[in-house]
Amino acid sequence: MLWELSFEQWMMSFAFICCCCFIGGWVADRIVGYAGFSVLGNWLLMLAGTYIGLLAYNLMGHSFSWDSQLTLAMAFGSAFAMLFIMLSVKAVFRFR
Repeated sequence: MLWELSFEQWMMSFAFICCCCFIGGWVADRIVGYAGFSVLGNWLLMLAGTYIGLLAYNLMGHSFSWDSQLTLAMAFGSAFAMLFIMLSVKAVFRFR
């Protein structure tokens, strides 16, 4: 479904997702401090998690809707799941 969007729709959704992920990355950086990946690292992980989650949601046969709470829950949930998984991986493999 992402590939069916027009250029203007794709840019608008990309801008919205980037802003939300940046705010989420900033909040996560304030919460986890040095255990995280900094603001930009958290932002990039959440951005990748959002698009991976939305792609998986689309491949399961669901379509996107601008007012669907399930689509928003999938986007935010996959973003924070990706960040949490990578923070867990960093904590497990931290060598000192």
